[in-house]
Amino acid sequence: MEDNRTENAGLELAVNTDFAGESTRLEQIRTTLERIAQAGFTHIHWCHEWDREYMYSPYEMQQVREWMDEYGLKSKALHSTKGSAKDVNVREGHYRKDYTSDWEYNRRAGVDLIKNRVDLAQALGAAEIVLHLYVPYITILLRLRLQVPGRADALLHGEKCADLHREPFRHARGIHAGGMGQALRQIP
Repeated sequence: MEDNRTENAGLELAVNTDFAGESTRLEQIRTTLERIAQAGFTHIHWCHEWDREYMYSPYEMQQVREWMDEYGLKSKALHSTKGSAKDVNVREGHYRKDYTSDWEYNRRAGVDLIKNRVDLAQALGAAEIVLHLYVPYITILLRLRLQVPGRADALLHGEKCADLHREPFRHARGIHAGGMGQALRQIP
């Protein structure tokens, strides 16, 4: 493989791994990493499965890391997951692995999903994760602006998981995952 990479005064530019869409086919994932390297990138943001509830096994983590090593790629960050797809315009029903859920066991399942992404970040050598907040934005904004009952609940469940950045689990792996609690408190 011809090396098209250039050094630019320490600049580490990364490309999202889902730039051309996502595939669950392993050959396609490997080809995507190869093409990123061929284009001259040295760093990636791992974005596969960022909006799903997929749990990576340690073997899959190892496989992706080996492909990264094969193509000389490093990971700057990993986009974590929102959990199950849901309608963000209304707060009706409960969805699997939702770390903002008011159902405690479901919220914990969502936290397990985030922990899985922390493990993946460590395996890929990423120093941070981007934690996407998948809450009913319109409903929460309306509650906040109109002082509708339920405002505190909507923020409380998200902030419980925002405390992941204080959790020993995350610290032991050296992964930065902060800002969600502060972001929740800043909603107008």
